[in-house]
Amino acid sequence: MAQNYIQPGDAITYIVPAGGVTSGDLLIQGVLAGVALGTGVEDDEVELGIEGVYSLGKVTGAITQGQVVYFDTDEEKVTTSTEGGSPWGDFVRVGIATSAAGSSDATVEVKLNK
Repeated sequence: MAQNYIQPGDAITYIVPAGGVTSGDLLIQGVLAGVALGTGVEDDEVELGIEGVYSLGKVTGAITQGQVVYFDTDEEKVTTSTEGGSPWGDFVRVGIATSAAGSSDATVEVKLNK
């Protein structure tokens, strides 16, 4: 193995901010989306899953399989819209929907960081 190998890269260590995190929370670090794999309080270290498919809360509106989804910081859910923001502002790209979700569905399955 290469001397500079660090880890497989499917999770990263995250320092919990004020307010804490709960396992399953979707968190954004810059343009990287991750799901908290544990629960922690301020200054704890938790792992963020940054690869794989996760069921994430979504805003009202249908999402088709294969659509790009973004994190809406106001709603703290995923959406297909970037209206009112940009992927580098209020709406950060999270990944791609791996299944369809109806308008009234509360969640959608998303492949992170794709």
